[in-house]
Order: sequence, then structure tokens, then C-alpha cells
Amino acid sequence: MTMTIFEQVENYVKQRYLAGDGEAVIVQALEATGWTAKQANAAVRHVVGMNGFARDIGASSPLAPVTYQSLVVEANQLTSMVQGGSTAVDVNNILVKAAGVRLNPGEVAELLAQIANKKISGLGKEAVRAMYGKAIATVRNDRKANSDHWRDKLDVDKNDVPYSNLANCLIMFAGESSIRDCLVFDEFMNAVLITQCPPWQVDDGTTWTQRELVEEDIILATAFTQRNGLHRIGKEIVTDALTIAARGRTQNCVVDGLDAEQWDGTSRLDTWLIDICHVADTPFARAAGARWWIGLVARARDPGCKFENVLALESDQGFRKTTLFETVAAHFSKDFYLEFTDDISNKDSWQKLRGRLIVEFGEGHSLKGRAGTQTKPFISRKVDDYRPPYARLNAKFPRTFGWAYTGNESHYLNDPTGARRMWPFAVTRVIDIAAMERDRAQLWAEADARYKAGERWWIDASLEAEIDLAAKGAVAERYDEEVWAERIEQYLLADATGATRSDGIPGTWREGYTAADVLRYLGFPDERMKQTDKNRVGNVVRRLGYLTKTMRVNGVRGERYYLPERLKITPFDYVRMAEEAAKSAQEQ
Repeated sequence: MTMTIFEQVENYVKQRYLAGDGEAVIVQALEATGWTAKQANAAVRHVVGMNGFARDIGASSPLAPVTYQSLVVEANQLTSMVQGGSTAVDVNNILVKAAGVRLNPGEVAELLAQIANKKISGLGKEAVRAMYGKAIATVRNDRKANSDHWRDKLDVDKNDVPYSNLANCLIMFAGESSIRDCLVFDEFMNAVLITQCPPWQVDDGTTWTQRELVEEDIILATAFTQRNGLHRIGKEIVTDALTIAARGRTQNCVVDGLDAEQWDGTSRLDTWLIDICHVADTPFARAAGARWWIGLVARARDPGCKFENVLALESDQGFRKTTLFETVAAHFSKDFYLEFTDDISNKDSWQKLRGRLIVEFGEGHSLKGRAGTQTKPFISRKVDDYRPPYARLNAKFPRTFGWAYTGNESHYLNDPTGARRMWPFAVTRVIDIAAMERDRAQLWAEADARYKAGERWWIDASLEAEIDLAAKGAVAERYDEEVWAERIEQYLLADATGATRSDGIPGTWREGYTAADVLRYLGFPDERMKQTDKNRVGNVVRRLGYLTKTMRVNGVRGERYYLPERLKITPFDYVRMAEEAAKSAQEQ
């Protein structure tokens, strides 16, 4: 089998060490092959430490190492006690050395059999085995009393062979600095990261970029652990041990990044939608742009907090809406952005939400019909509960991200209860991505500063009535015509009968309706009413059987909508006609 580069280097260092070369000599040899001094020193220290070689710290050459081969040589030099040769002390010295270097079971058996040979010591097998047992106990007690090395804390069997179990694997990973120092658990990503070159890889001298632990790491770490004493250890135990070892050191890459930023005091957050995305400059746009970004910070610092507003950008294709959201998240990592197009009812798809800052409903995701109805509770959820791959139990993952939506349509909403979560804006020209790349660090810093100052990330209708009304009007503009028809019909019927509408307001009888009356009910402020909106109202009202006529009501002359049977209709007439229309529809 072809050896890995790591195994080749390990064998090379072992051979040079056993040949009597000192650490400094081996380091120089590795440097001559192109290794840096840091890499060479780390490799030599690792191999020497992991193999239990005796070291003369500060000396130019090592103490003579004890190995299986050197013990065989010593055993061959014994002479039969029966013939007045070697003594039990001589035999015990060899056995104590053997106990000290932790030979594998096969080497122990061969060495004891050799010593028990009558031509060598003259001792029987049982006597030699008993002496070896005492030697192991002596060495074990001495190690526990005098050594701080992790190897001497392992649980071992009667032959001083470490058990290949989780407890020993945890001791090894906690004690071996080359493993311990390369692992960290990131609380934002909810994942184990490798922050420097691990001992199961060869450090090639390039700058290390931290990355998530992957399957290949687990395989190589298992082989590394098996080579270094836990011979029968399996991948499942190594995986658990790596996770526990990583949790001994935690970080939060986004929170740490926010803490490292320093806001320069210049306000950009209120106007980034206007300056960079080219949306109309309104109090609503200023409020929503700032609140949405502060909400991102809130979710990063307090995962699972309530944050259910969706920043929606609409325009023709090619305006770089998705690129904008990618760029915002990429301040920390490009992987923290996700375009979500999966089935939201499938729990397997929820795993993709872990470790994200921005999740975008792309143009392929509908917010209408059944899909829109399902999306409403999905957006509002604070915690995702599912069983991760290879895990044995379900786990709860508080959400760390904010929602975005991009689309080309102008009327993409049809659920009035769910649509309140939307903060929609029309992008009038191509988004300035270069400006976002220039300003995003300060935008994050300002959002963090305002979050820490206690600024809210939602619109409070009781304190910001005008902005709340503008938000409702912006949402109403995006309803498709079918939604308008349903709400307008309910509005007209309630006013005709005096019933209480769905918004809790009793209907009020009137002789005719202007388009403005209807738009106000739908949530439009007077200053946002456009002729196109009034035309949509006219289309719906005429489909419901109303006609238009210029008439004077309360001294005000204008065009009003009325039912053709009479200008003044009683509530009873309206109910009767509604019942007849419903019956006729059923018969057809």
C-alpha cells in the first residue's frame, strides 16, 4: 500500500532518530528538502512525542531510544541463571524497559518467549510472565505518580495496552496539542472547524484557511489515532471525540467579526436602500432598510429572536438583486447566504438553513396560493427542530438569519395575514454592488452599534403610525386582483348589512362608493393612491356587478359605484341578491 506523505515523513524522522541523529540534525535535514524551520520542528517534536522516545532536552543528540529491536538485543545477551549467568535483576531490567515503551501484544509475546528460553535465562514462561506483570504495575504506578503526559492517563488492560474506547480517545485528543489546538466549535455555524493544519495532514507551508470538519478528516483522524496507540478505534468514536474536543474551544465567527468592527459614526443605514438599491426615498424605505439590517445583527447575537420581516426587492431581470444579498452576507463568508428553493414542508431542507445570515426566497418561489399560505408560518418560526445526518437524536437550531425576497412581478401577494411580514420596494435601476462592497463593513458596524443601543428591528404601529400605514399600503399595492376582489366584496357586503368586517370594524351604510373609499379600506394612505390603483378597484367592483355614475353625496359631486337595481339599496335587498347570486352559481 502506498504511504501518505505524512506517513513517509513520520517514518523518515523515526529512522533518523533511531540511527542516533539529534533533533537539530533531523530538522536541518528536513529544511534541506524545502521545509520551513517551523514545519520541520513541529514534525520532529510530534513524532518524538507520539512515539514515546526518550529526549535529552537541549542536547544535540538524543538519549539512546528503547525499542523492540534494542530489547531483543539485550535479551539475547542474557545467559542461563542455572549456569550462574544472568540474574533475576537483569531480566527484570529488560522487562521494565519493555513495559515502559508499550510494545504491541505480538511484540510482548515474542520478547517474553525469547527471555523464557532455557538457553538464555533458564526461567520458565510463567515466571517471566509474572515478572512482566509486576514490571507493568511498577511502571504504571510510577507514570501516574510522576508524569503529566496524556499517554500515562490512558486506561489500559493487564498487558498495559490502552483500551480503544471513547474515554481514552477523549484523553488523547485533549492531551495531544497538535489535535487540541486545531479544533474549534463555531456557535454561529453550529459546526466543528479546523483552524490550522491537523496532524493527519502534512503542513505544506501555505496559509491555512479555517474550514469545516469533513468526512475525509474523520477517516484520516481515525487512522492517525489507530497508529498512535488506540489500535482498534472506530470512526464513530473518533467523530464523537473530535466534536467533544472542539467544544472545549468555542468561537462565533459573526459575533467575533462584529466585535472587531468599529463604526466611524457616519450614518449610512437609513439610506442604503435609497443610495445603493435606488428605491424611492420615503420614511418607510429609510425605516425598513435600517430595521432589516439591525434584525440581522439581532439574529446573530440572539439566535431565535423574533424577526419575521422579509425585505422584498422587485425589478426587471438583471438588476443584481440577488448579488446584493450575497454581497451583504459575504462580509463574513459567502457561505452565509442561501437562495432557498426547496420544499419548505420537507425537514431535510431545513438543514440548509443552519449557519446562514441571509436566506432569500428567489424568483422560483411563489408567495401566492397554497405555497404562500405554507410560507407564512415557515417565515415566522424561530427554531428549527430536526435530526441532523448521522445524529441519534433530534436537535433544536435557533435561527440565525433574516429573510429576503426578489422577483420580477409587481403583484405577487395574495394572503393579507401573511403579507404583513413583507417590506416591499421597487428597484428603479441596477443596484450599485461596488458601493455595497465599499460600505458594507460600516453598515454592519452601524447596525451593531444601534442594536446595542437598544434600537428595535420592527415597525411599531402604536409609535410609528405613518410608517406602518405606508408599509400596509406598499403591501396592498402588491396584491393580485383576486385578493382585492375577495376583500372588496367582503367590505361592500359588511357595509350593506351592518355586519362586522374581518378587521373588527362594523360596516357603515353609504349610498355609493368612491375608489378612494375602497383603497382606504385596503390600507392605502391618500397620498399613495395612484390612478392605476383606482383602475384596479374599478375592474373588481364592476366584476361584482356595480355600475358607475356621477352623483352628489353630502354635497360632494363625483364618480361613485352603485348597484344597478336602485341608487339606495336596503341591507335586506343586498343580502337577498347575494343569496340569489350564490344559488345561481351553484346551479351552474
